[in-house]
Amino acid sequence: MSTVPPALDSLRREIDRIDDAVHDLILKRAEIVREIGRTKQVASAPMLRPAREAQLVRRLLRRHQGPMPLGVVVRLWRELITGGSLGLQEAFSVAVLDGEKASRSRDLARDHYGGTVPFRRCAGAGEVIALIEAGKASVGVLPLELSEAEPWWRRLAANESDPLHVIVKLPFLADPSAEPAYVVARMPPEASGDDRTLVVFSETDGALPLAGGSRLLAQSDGWRLAEIEGFIADGDPRRSALGASRIIGAYATPLSSS
Repeated sequence: MSTVPPALDSLRREIDRIDDAVHDLILKRAEIVREIGRTKQVASAPMLRPAREAQLVRRLLRRHQGPMPLGVVVRLWRELITGGSLGLQEAFSVAVLDGEKASRSRDLARDHYGGTVPFRRCAGAGEVIALIEAGKASVGVLPLELSEAEPWWRRLAANESDPLHVIVKLPFLADPSAEPAYVVARMPPEASGDDRTLVVFSETDGALPLAGGSRLLAQSDGWRLAEIEGFIADGDPRRSALGASRIIGAYATPLSSS
């Protein structure tokens, strides 16, 4: 019969003590998050704050050290942010596309919003947008490449009376090999300090400035979608240079995995 070496037994007891301490801190964090939710309700402040979430994760990764992979840290805190924070503040759900071709975007949504958040499966981008507009889903997750007559990003650009916006690009921990997806919500984006802005423009509007880290993402029937470096809001001097182009959102620049 094998016996556990004293050194190993001591290490296991230390792990148990650490686990208890971590659990206590998570419980304390949840109580503070609940209080934040009450304060937000009184102040009519938005519950969903993706820019703040990005700043939180960036801060943690700046202080990160040791052998634990960055992806594990991001995944842990994404679970805390959504399931252990946002879920305590309001009823939160995510609209996603159904079908095998959309499986990657659903995986990205699950990685970002955690394993406990309810998903609403939709037949197409139009249904995702309709659920958000009706308040039946908090956010929707959509890939760029969809075989639909009108791309979802053109629908966002066309609706100026009650617009939806892109607020997050997934995955937040960048994966060059992965087809990205975009989070759409009924709220304006906020600057996080390192951002990209999404702009829709017509070929008849002329050339759009695409200097620096900006790039063209998609084209459809004379319309173009571009990612512009930086956060461009109303009143920003750079806004006039975009002419009649429509800003449909902005998001924190995804983190480098290196």
